[in-house]
Amino acid sequence: MADLAEVTSQIQQRVSAAAPLAKSYKLDFGGDGKILINGQTVSNDDGPADCTIHMSWDDFQSLAAGRLDPMGAYMSGKMKIDGNPMDALALQPVLKG
Repeated sequence: MADLAEVTSQIQQRVSAAAPLAKSYKLDFGGDGKILINGQTVSNDDGPADCTIHMSWDDFQSLAAGRLDPMGAYMSGKMKIDGNPMDALALQPVLKG
């Protein structure tokens, strides 16, 4: 299982290779850390974002590996979104492992 630094690096590579995201995003794993995506910049800083996705680190790992369906995670409460849930869909290509 990858740690936060490895996942942050992987997301940075995918963000750099993709078209710029129109919104800023924060993945909030509670006590396990955060990943902030703002334009082409990816960091573990905590800052404001247009869309914040709250979920446990374990659930995020399952989501990234394709073992957890994003819609199912949202509907079951494993994923909570501050902001427009439709904005979160733009992150799917960046998060898929």
